[in-house]
Amino acid sequence: MLERIQSERLVIRCWRPEDAALLKDAIDSSLGQLREWVPWAMDEPSSVQTLAARLGAMRARFVAGHDWAYAAALCDAAFAYRAVERLEIHCDVENARSAAVAQRLGFARGREFRQQALTLRGSHRNTVVWTLSRGAALTRP
Repeated sequence: MLERIQSERLVIRCWRPEDAALLKDAIDSSLGQLREWVPWAMDEPSSVQTLAARLGAMRARFVAGHDWAYAAALCDAAFAYRAVERLEIHCDVENARSAAVAQRLGFARGREFRQQALTLRGSHRNTVVWTLSRGAALTRP
């Protein structure tokens, strides 16, 4: 079970309950921006105790192997498995930051779905799908 991925500048690991105060600070300081793009932000802010409980439950699922999607979202970790041939990122067409991340990782802009999903405010939004194939990942800088 892969529990930690580390590079020269980054460590990626599953959250722990003791990270709750740091997570709360990060969420609270970005709540306005988060609410524009992610539905769960509408239910924030949460207490440190509530976040600690959620992180504990997430950690239990992660350790048990039920949330492998966390690691699969990391391109290099995902492509370490031969069965993975392509990754996709789905995001709102207007979400420039998510698009920038996709581009920086070498994903190609693909199909756009018009009026595919509802925003938190009840209006329809367009979604774009970014794709990265195994071959493209091997040639990215």
